[in-house]
Amino acid sequence: MIELTNTLPRDASPEQRLNLRHLRERTYLPDEQAPYHGISHPDKVWSNAEVLMERCAAYSIPVDGDALRNAIELHDALSHLPPRMLGHESAESVAAEVTFRFLIDCGYSEEAALKIKNIVMATNPEVRPASPEEIIIRAADLWNIGSTFNEFREGSLALHKEAQLARHKEVPFATWMRGAFIYLERFMWPMLELTPESKDPQGRSVFHTNALRNMATLWRETFGEHTPVSVEFFSNGTIRPSIHDPQEFYIAIHPEEPERKGSLARLAEDASACNGAAFAVPGATGAFPLPDEFCSRVVCHDTSLESLVEALRITSRGGTVVLDLPDQVDPRVMEIALLFECSVSEESPDGAPHKRLTITKDAHL
Repeated sequence: MIELTNTLPRDASPEQRLNLRHLRERTYLPDEQAPYHGISHPDKVWSNAEVLMERCAAYSIPVDGDALRNAIELHDALSHLPPRMLGHESAESVAAEVTFRFLIDCGYSEEAALKIKNIVMATNPEVRPASPEEIIIRAADLWNIGSTFNEFREGSLALHKEAQLARHKEVPFATWMRGAFIYLERFMWPMLELTPESKDPQGRSVFHTNALRNMATLWRETFGEHTPVSVEFFSNGTIRPSIHDPQEFYIAIHPEEPERKGSLARLAEDASACNGAAFAVPGATGAFPLPDEFCSRVVCHDTSLESLVEALRITSRGGTVVLDLPDQVDPRVMEIALLFECSVSEESPDGAPHKRLTITKDAHL
């Protein structure tokens, strides 16, 4: 049970007692002890949320700003303590309970307090945010992941330092990053969409494009610039992800949300076979959320020409695109391969009613 007695004077009025800043000082560590999740963290998240709220206002999307602000104020309360020690399964559950009980104690109705509690819980990766407030707090909390690379690296270094302070020992950055990316994998499967700014003109998720670029760049910066970035695009069905290199940064792209979540579960099962990073993310035909010439290998189970063009766009020079096609190969496939300055090799796997094309992008301009 979380004890919050004497947080504020018992004879204070509801208005006086609704002092979330006061409670924040009691439930967050100083920034010196928690460089990322310290006492100033809610201010940074609120600043991000204000940008998103302005976008929503431009499209007449109603947002309960007061409820959102209250939720952000305490969304990481007591996150420096083991949640099981406080009788909870997750840090988000602890913060949500702290917030709920404090608001009830301040005279909020149970309905209003429960709404804010649910907004806090939307920061949990197992929860699918639904309301505008829940989507905004999730996006604002993950802001630096999808921002510039410098901002992402700065946040990563702060989190690494915070982990070392919490453990009272040095932790190699590469070791910390592996664990951090395994955690981030759990956040990447949903497409959280409120306004048109969430997608670029080609229909790609802006957040996922930036986040995957940032994480793969940091991965390569840490483990070597030639560490493979591998992408597999699924059109339908539940084909098991194919990870060839245990060090690779692997991305499974699915057009449908249930398949993404299922793929994430399979990637977790395969964790013992993959020491790298593995993400299940949203995408659609002709709209893969990755920068140009970024990937060393692309496996494409979608036979559409739009997906082939997109796969070649994201493949780096010297990289390969693998296609499983029907027995009769569309001649336009070869035309597109030549357009992208590629060589093509063809094989017919034993017992398979299809051809496998390996398209290699010319390593020279």
